[in-house]
Amino acid sequence: MNEKKATPPNKKQQQKFIRRGFYINFRRQYFYPKFKGWVLTNNFVIIACTFLVLYTSVFFFQYDTREVTMSYIGNHGHKLLFVTWGIATASLVGLMLLNIYKSYNYQNKVSRNLIIAGALSLVNCVFVPSLASLPRYITGVHDLSAVAYAVFSIFGLVFFILYLSKVDKQIGKRSFWMFMIMLLFPFISLVLFGHCGVYEIVFFICLVVYVLFLYFYLSKNKTRLQKNIEIYNQQKNKKEANIKTKKLQNQNLKYKQHNHDVDTPKADKRDEQNNKINHTQQNNQDKLNN
Repeated sequence: MNEKKATPPNKKQQQKFIRRGFYINFRRQYFYPKFKGWVLTNNFVIIACTFLVLYTSVFFFQYDTREVTMSYIGNHGHKLLFVTWGIATASLVGLMLLNIYKSYNYQNKVSRNLIIAGALSLVNCVFVPSLASLPRYITGVHDLSAVAYAVFSIFGLVFFILYLSKVDKQIGKRSFWMFMIMLLFPFISLVLFGHCGVYEIVFFICLVVYVLFLYFYLSKNKTRLQKNIEIYNQQKNKKEANIKTKKLQNQNLKYKQHNHDVDTPKADKRDEQNNKINHTQQNNQDKLNN
């Protein structure tokens, strides 16, 4: 059979390939997440955080947020923008936090599930309507989903900060104090303005800014963190190995004691039988001698 030989591309086709490849690389580098073993680029993180901050501030601060909440604005004539804001915030913040967990070998399933559950609760919150004319159980689901997002996100970050403090105390302390400052601004707005849109907007903006700080602060100290993570994992593996060996030793001791307790009655019977046999033999010899 005569096989067809592949013809080399023309100059026009080569130029098309070059343009297409440059366009794809440019687009991936600046606008799409570029994965290097599931690691995001710095440009994507910067663009995502600035997009969320601008979207949140421009969309909600055009209204008097001291009197109304974010859910009121979103459910009165701006449902589509409110839903897109919720999906974008949940997906981008969750993606960046999970990326941070992955890049620094944080394998706690509880905090990862908390971040995922928080993202799903925020999406549920923006989809479920919150109107005065609706029944209470529907608006209750909306309010509960909003509270769940805040609680899950905070606890997911707290567990990661505790992990950082175990690996490197200095980095853990700075991350903790920045986290407390992030929580301080929403608390001040809650005290000054009450539960209104200002408090909610400040919370989301501070959360995005903290994620941005955490990403670049950890990437700045990445080599130091990786060394400390290796040392921490080695110590952890040694402790786990020592615990396993102690458990095996305790199990062997229990097994030996159990076998000894089982064998002692048999040994006593054997000794009694041997003593009887020896005693009868001695009596027979004495009789013969007499």
